[in-house]
Amino acid sequence: MADKRVGVFLFLAISLVVMAPLYSPPEALAAPKKGTSITCEVSPGEVTYGESVTISGRLTDAETGEGLRRMIHVSYSIDDGKTWRELKIGLGKDIWTDEDGHYGPFKWIGIDHLPHPYLVKAYWDGDEEYEAAESPLRTLGVELPPDVPLEIINVGTYVLDDDYYVAGEVKNIGTTNLDSVGVKIGIVYYDAAGAIISVTLSFTGTRGIEMLTPEQKAPFEFEKEGAPEIDSHQVFIGSYDATAWVPYREFEIISHRRYSDDQGRLHVEGEVRNTGDMDATFVDVVVTFYGSEGKVVAFESGFTDPIDLGAGQTGTFHVYLWKDGSRSAMVADYSLQVQCFEKTKGPSSLTCSVSPEAIVLGEVVTVSGSLSPTLEGRMVTLTYTKPDGSTDSDSTWTDGDGRFEKAYEPDQVGTWSVRASWAGDWDHEGAESEAAPFAVEEDAVPPVIADVRRSPEVPDDGEPVAVTALVTDAETGVASVTLEYSVGDGPWEAVPMTRGTGDEWSGTIPGCRADTVVRYRVVAEDRAGNVAVEDRAGEYYSYTVVPEFATWAMLLAALSPLVVGLKRGALRHG
Repeated sequence: MADKRVGVFLFLAISLVVMAPLYSPPEALAAPKKGTSITCEVSPGEVTYGESVTISGRLTDAETGEGLRRMIHVSYSIDDGKTWRELKIGLGKDIWTDEDGHYGPFKWIGIDHLPHPYLVKAYWDGDEEYEAAESPLRTLGVELPPDVPLEIINVGTYVLDDDYYVAGEVKNIGTTNLDSVGVKIGIVYYDAAGAIISVTLSFTGTRGIEMLTPEQKAPFEFEKEGAPEIDSHQVFIGSYDATAWVPYREFEIISHRRYSDDQGRLHVEGEVRNTGDMDATFVDVVVTFYGSEGKVVAFESGFTDPIDLGAGQTGTFHVYLWKDGSRSAMVADYSLQVQCFEKTKGPSSLTCSVSPEAIVLGEVVTVSGSLSPTLEGRMVTLTYTKPDGSTDSDSTWTDGDGRFEKAYEPDQVGTWSVRASWAGDWDHEGAESEAAPFAVEEDAVPPVIADVRRSPEVPDDGEPVAVTALVTDAETGVASVTLEYSVGDGPWEAVPMTRGTGDEWSGTIPGCRADTVVRYRVVAEDRAGNVAVEDRAGEYYSYTVVPEFATWAMLLAALSPLVVGLKRGALRHG
């Protein structure tokens, strides 16, 4: 029995050895994945802050070059490839290639300035059929324009407990208000070899000043752990955003003082009064702390008590430096700024003029003007006041220069006026222009009809006759021209004439029977309703239709003297 078990075991062992080369796991039997290639193009590669770039590319089968429809990713790095951030379409939509593998072009807007190039790449994760792929890196430089309205000042640097601190102020040196939510200050940390350690961008309005008026300063502060590895840094302006909003700043610091607590932390407290006529909510006091050399050490902020101050109301504030007293010991002076939630829209104005200032009824005036500040794509409403006191309205849109223009045809005689207005937008109050007057006079001058002609002069039996005339109207213009005709003593028929080249109008009288007398005249009307009739002072234009053989008879009659002359000449020679 034991020998039988040994034999069975040996048989199984030999079978496994023989069959082992014939067995492969499912992974080994599967076909290898196909290679892919993906490209990424950034155009242009250098822009000025505020401009946009387009991103496009293609995903293909690496062997056949055929396009692949797949979801891909586009990412960028601000720290030389250490970290990457993914770009999305619109409201966070994924990027897909089309049937031919193309994606884009997509517009990338709102790109912050950096003191070094962005890195941009496209990649995809692969699937069961194809391998993943990554494009070559592309660079994008974003430079600041020469007239940047911001200046970085009073930057101080210090190290506490292996933490690296950089603090300073940014000053609005421009002429317009800047929304601090759009003002970013950045910092690049470098190691001893000059390589980028990290990059940080921060809004100045996060804990500091919410809106920067011209000449105003806002504090900023950066803190980074791991001071020993930092050899140097660079502070830069990342972005800025002008706004027409006007902050409410009608506050007065009544009193303030500084003191240190038993832990050495610096405190600043005092009183502030709302001196304006508007109730202020979320009143905030921002304290900027300076060292002995005037450089910023830190800043803090705190709400007043009560947090809302009505017009004329006084509140208290209390702000202190966090952490221990190490930073407090560095402070030699401080400044105070008060802000609140309230702000008002920026003002705007409209001009409006009419050209010409006097017209004849039926003519058109052109209304034009401009919106200040210069805003494109804003709807302007034009309200016309008629001589009878009623009104009419129309609308138009401003162009890239803030200008607008619209033609209008008045429908009454008398004195008119027009005003331009707009409702305003998120940043600007609406505005209305002064009334622009203009006059509309009656047109009492009829059109002028001249050079009436027909063809043919002598029509044959059943042959139509084309009539042309030159018709002009210097006031309101020609509205219509009619060719009226009477066959024999029959009733008058009317045929509309059509305008040809220049002032020429033409119409056709249908063919008539032989021996018929046809009378005709030309009637013109202008846009003011004035009518002119050209009928040869009541005698009318006329012609008689002749039979077809009569035409030949007249031709022979005209040629007969010539024939007789030829015969006589022949006899003389004979």
